[in-house]
Amino acid sequence: MPDVQAFKEFLTRKAHWLVVLSWLMILPTAYYAFALSMVSGSWVAHNSLHQDIPMATTRIYVALAAPAFGLIAAIVASIANAAGRRLAASVTVIVYWFTIFLGGPICVALTPSGPQSYDRVVSGQHFQVPWHYRPVVDFVVPNGFGFTAYVCLHDPRLGVYDEGCRSAAIQVTVAPDADSESQNGLNRCRRYVCRRRLVTQGVVIDYDTTVPDDDPDKEPPSAQAYISDWNDVDRRLLAVVLSWKVETSTARPDQ
Repeated sequence: MPDVQAFKEFLTRKAHWLVVLSWLMILPTAYYAFALSMVSGSWVAHNSLHQDIPMATTRIYVALAAPAFGLIAAIVASIANAAGRRLAASVTVIVYWFTIFLGGPICVALTPSGPQSYDRVVSGQHFQVPWHYRPVVDFVVPNGFGFTAYVCLHDPRLGVYDEGCRSAAIQVTVAPDADSESQNGLNRCRRYVCRRRLVTQGVVIDYDTTVPDDDPDKEPPSAQAYISDWNDVDRRLLAVVLSWKVETSTARPDQ
């Protein structure tokens, strides 16, 4: 096959330049790997429950592996070229960088997404919280073991990772109702923000809300209010939180 033979002769003639190119490729790939690991690494550290974390992690590993194994490939190709095995040197360079530039994206694309929901337990009750609410286990809630999530008050169906929410998300704490004096309403008000409390079905749901200074409900009521007496935001938020609740038999191990 004349075409194959001609291609081999071409690679043999260009072996020196391909080896030089292989050495030159190490510096930009190392710079890219460093920049990607800094930026993506910071994002991974602050968004550990995001469904794209496995893909981001794989992307970092591939980027870091490229210059490391590229150095080995350049050394091997240089030795082969110096030993007179120019075709082997050219093939080493081409196969390695072809694998990196084509195989890297394929490897990232084939990486499965992270969990779609996380199991959280409060007073023996299981909650299966979708990932986009960022359900973080909290060990310092007043009544013991609970978790926090991030929800948009204007539409509690949206979490911190959803478009239309993001920075507007507020922290919601779900904790055991171990305090007999727990009551619904506003409490611990600061100048512009109050911590509102919902008590139902053995759990306490706390969240921050902006309240005008002249709001008549700024002080907590003397007794628990019925759900029908809560405002629309309370009812919507409660409905979303309770929608996370699942039967013990159907709950999965915590992820």
